Amino acid sequence: MFTRSRRGTHWGIAGFLLLCAPFALASAPSHTCPDAQKHPGHGFSKAHMSKYNGPGTQKNTKDKPPIKAKGKPAKVDVVSFTTREGTWMNLTLSPDGKWLVFDLLGDIYKMSSKGGDAKRLTKGTAWDTQPRFSPDGKWLVFTSDRSGSANTWMMDVQGKQLRQLTHNHAIVTNSPVFSPDGQHVITRRRITDRRSIGVVELWMHHILGGKGLQLTSGKRIGDANEPAFSPDGKYLYFSTRGRHRYNRNPHQGIWNLQRLDIQSGHRKMISRGASRPHPSPDGRYISLIRRIGKTSAIQLHDLRTGAEHTLTNILDRDQQEGFAMNGTYPAMAWSRDSKMLYFTAKGTFWKLSIKNKKLTKLPFKAKVEQHVTRALRTTRRVGQKAFQLKILRWPQRSSKGDRMLYGAIGRIYSVAWPPKRKQPKEIKHKDALAYAPAFARDGRTFAYVTWSDTKRGHVWVRSFGKDGTPTPPKRITQYSSMYLHPSFSPDQSKLVFISASGADRRGLPLSYQPWLQLQVADLKTGKIRSILTLRSHGSLSRNPQPRFSKDGKRIFFTRISYKRYRGYRHLCSVRLDGSDEKKHFSVYAGEEMELSPDQKWLLFKHLHQIYVMPTPPLRSKPISLRVIDGRIAGSPWPIVKLSKIGGNWPSWGPNNQILWSLGREIYTLPLWKVIDKLQKDAKKRTQKALKRYTKQRPKTQLSSTPKKAPSTQQTPSAKSKPTSRPVKPTKKSKKTKKAKKKKKDALKPTVHKIRHIVKSAEPSGCIALTHATIITMHGKQVIQDGTLVLNGSRIHWMGPSKKAKLLGYCKKMDMKGKYIIPGFIDVHSHMHYNALEVFPKSSWEYYANLAYGVTTTHDPSASTELVFGQSEMVRAGVMVGPRIYSTGFILYGAENTHKAIVRGLQDARHHMKRLKKLGAFSVKSYMQPRRIQRQWVLQAAREEKMLVYPEGGGNLQMNLNMVLDGHTGIEHAFPVAPLYKDVVQLVAQSKTGYTPTFLVAYGGLSGEIFFYQHDTVWNNKKLTQFYPPRLLNARARWPKHMVRDNDWHFQKIAESAKKIIRSGGQVQIGAHGQLQGLGVHWEIFSLAKGGLTPHEVLRAATYHGATYLGLQHDIGSIQKGKLADLVILDKNPLKDIHHIRAIRYVVKNGFIYKGHSMDRVWPTTQKRPTFFWQQ
Repeated sequence: MFTRSRRGTHWGIAGFLLLCAPFALASAPSHTCPDAQKHPGHGFSKAHMSKYNGPGTQKNTKDKPPIKAKGKPAKVDVVSFTTREGTWMNLTLSPDGKWLVFDLLGDIYKMSSKGGDAKRLTKGTAWDTQPRFSPDGKWLVFTSDRSGSANTWMMDVQGKQLRQLTHNHAIVTNSPVFSPDGQHVITRRRITDRRSIGVVELWMHHILGGKGLQLTSGKRIGDANEPAFSPDGKYLYFSTRGRHRYNRNPHQGIWNLQRLDIQSGHRKMISRGASRPHPSPDGRYISLIRRIGKTSAIQLHDLRTGAEHTLTNILDRDQQEGFAMNGTYPAMAWSRDSKMLYFTAKGTFWKLSIKNKKLTKLPFKAKVEQHVTRALRTTRRVGQKAFQLKILRWPQRSSKGDRMLYGAIGRIYSVAWPPKRKQPKEIKHKDALAYAPAFARDGRTFAYVTWSDTKRGHVWVRSFGKDGTPTPPKRITQYSSMYLHPSFSPDQSKLVFISASGADRRGLPLSYQPWLQLQVADLKTGKIRSILTLRSHGSLSRNPQPRFSKDGKRIFFTRISYKRYRGYRHLCSVRLDGSDEKKHFSVYAGEEMELSPDQKWLLFKHLHQIYVMPTPPLRSKPISLRVIDGRIAGSPWPIVKLSKIGGNWPSWGPNNQILWSLGREIYTLPLWKVIDKLQKDAKKRTQKALKRYTKQRPKTQLSSTPKKAPSTQQTPSAKSKPTSRPVKPTKKSKKTKKAKKKKKDALKPTVHKIRHIVKSAEPSGCIALTHATIITMHGKQVIQDGTLVLNGSRIHWMGPSKKAKLLGYCKKMDMKGKYIIPGFIDVHSHMHYNALEVFPKSSWEYYANLAYGVTTTHDPSASTELVFGQSEMVRAGVMVGPRIYSTGFILYGAENTHKAIVRGLQDARHHMKRLKKLGAFSVKSYMQPRRIQRQWVLQAAREEKMLVYPEGGGNLQMNLNMVLDGHTGIEHAFPVAPLYKDVVQLVAQSKTGYTPTFLVAYGGLSGEIFFYQHDTVWNNKKLTQFYPPRLLNARARWPKHMVRDNDWHFQKIAESAKKIIRSGGQVQIGAHGQLQGLGVHWEIFSLAKGGLTPHEVLRAATYHGATYLGLQHDIGSIQKGKLADLVILDKNPLKDIHHIRAIRYVVKNGFIYKGHSMDRVWPTTQKRPTFFWQQ
């Protein structure tokens, strides 16, 4: 049952309840938080993190006061039920054979080895797993995140006397096991590097403390897993593989068993294609897991002969193909006499006789009670008549300071400065989109580039006349191509710019440019010279923005390089003839780098923030700025951070004004304020140094100067009264406080908000769709012979045709024999890594999705400016496409030049505000390694009324504590299948959304490959209209695998999704961008393979998606007043879900398109434009 906590409203996980009950003792009530001071810096009372100080001893220390959370507290409910089955339960057997200890939904239980009722040893919101008995049977070692991240802990067999063994933070530590002497513990450490999956090492720790000793190298092995000691303690057995790769064949062998000699360090191969070793106590055998046919089996390996034979194959599917974050199979246990093996399968426990292979089921019953923070939900309205633009790019002020240019929605705009509430004016260019405006030194002349999907692009120059009207454009380039980032020389005689390699002429998208050319045009002669070739920086990073030196003899530009897995940006320069290239500055995770006109100062972007520094004399040898993860203390040169929550497009304005932007906000700061700050900082450092010297100075007098004679003034005794009353300290005046505040905010920039309101594109007029079967998805409502009246972008009326209420000017479309359903909603749609700074007018990805009925998409990992920029273009009618929503770029926890550093709640708040200003209403928390980091993100999102979609990461245990913490949903499949009652009930009752993404389902072969195996995709007449042939053939023509139908893992994932839906949970559709358009249909068919009815599947593809995004008031079902996003079918999808392929029309925001061609038929007729590969 699902009950509210009796204690009423708490601060939830996201509201800093955090893990205040990390190990509530068995005697304590389940809702009690021992020492419940909530410490947001760590998430727990320090008493919970005490080091070992004798058995069961914990030092009580004072907690620091908590940071106050903003907004209303999150509601915390209690999910409680009794279960006789569990998912992925690790077990351990006491040495005397009497007790089984196991984990279930993040708590540790103890029961008789014969089965029966289980007693819970740990309680609370900490996630406790992987218990293992000590050799003497008195202690348990286990994995817990009660310190804020997963570490190794110990407790006695009654769940008391806890102590922490490992103290790692960003390193996830799990899979602990005791040595035979009970003095050491082996742990598995996952180290995040360039991939969030990371590398894995085995470490050995003494139970009395220390940092531990490394046993295996992640660089050499990649992944060392499932450690187990030999009975004599001389050897360590473990399973190993290289770095994880997708879609590998377990029958060819992914994992291997190795033996490590503890003393010598020598490794020996024991068995290939196997995992999860468990040596028998008599030292003769090792039990292991191997895939045989379509089943996972336990085999016995004889260490004397090397022979192997199968004991049983009733196991659940192993995780050899997955990430195996918690092992390839739950831990097992031998009886002390080596005659019995205990393991979990089919949701319960089993005892296996080694001699005769007899299986004995060990039934159990466990009471589950978990405090669950309600899933983060916010709603918002969409479909407004007008909207404010937020993606303003290339903001640049004129040298006169009277106006600013910028680009938005594929157009260039001019606004008077300061902007105040003035509406910007468009600088129109006929029949092309315009990008990258740049002023010349005279403050009147400007250059820009254009792009046309049919004619491609050019570089142009114009000037503002005396009345402010731009002169006719003058074309600079001779050949059409994609151009970027023009910039004038100081004397305005030359123009430097970037030209692309012409990928679109080779049938590839604009972003597929292997190289770029740096070119210079002589504006007097018209000659254009290619200076050098540059590497394309990709669609996530800003491409080079060349600038002339102050004397016009050199050109500054940026290059990128990678050292190991770290990305660096370098500011370089070259002569106009392409010779004498020099590298001047290098910054890790850098973006734009802009020298001031006098070359004395450098602006640069590092990890979303804007910095400035004075430049030393330019040298041929590069200077590394040594800014690492936002820390500037190690830099060889003084650096000042300018932005607070983030910034883009740094540039220099008139009179040394620094300018940068974030969304619609333009920030300006005079350089003198920076200089003033640097001078004051230097003074403070001097004063601190003097104070330190004074304290450290020897007290003995070194000088020969005689001491001052003592004063003859009598010192009053302790009893004597003072001759005057002591002076009371005066209260600080308000002026002093204001002055201090002003002093504190000395570097606060001036913020100018650009008011740029644009009308949303919507049709005019009224049209009635008559005599159709309307499958509304409003509950189970189906209207036979129904009529829908669309007025503009919304549904004006709906009901039986005989009662239709038509407006006088309504036109009719007869839909007899047709079936109308809501438009599909793809909540995990990746479409936005395929452009540089220049966006095409027609996106083939958008057309492909619309053609297959996808009217709303949410991209949970995208190039931020690209996705929000194109979203605004669609909304304004510049482009045609579905509704585009996104998180922008992920809050990445691994190594990346755009990663998100989350060291505390304040960092999380800054990330939230930054993305919200750019157009996001959601974020993707992507594999932040510590649970407390994910909680900070949740709290910040709750304050900003944003949604959090975390990366599932193929880690069941992490997924489930994400559910406890109140994430909006889980993106990607739970890798384990089948799921049993424990997980199904927790997910369903928590109302956490679940997006399985079957086409890339974790834990097995990607479902996408199944459809390539069964469908001639490359020959699909409809799809080939919207998909570049080179990309489609490369993906679909040669399937990589041929697999039997009953070997596919995604079908088992779908069966578990069915359980969640039937238990009251919410599952929605996300196709992961694997195959644009058709991929959404495949995802729908995949869900249907789990056994759901067509209506249940359609509801997941429509209404569930709208609810998940918080948009259910406007989309997701067919109801009066909602937006007209519809799919009109020739066949009844309620009889066969595959009938969704029979699309006659697609309606998006009231515009009606033919399903097979995407030609528009309402409110006016218009042919679909041709794409670049069709010209």
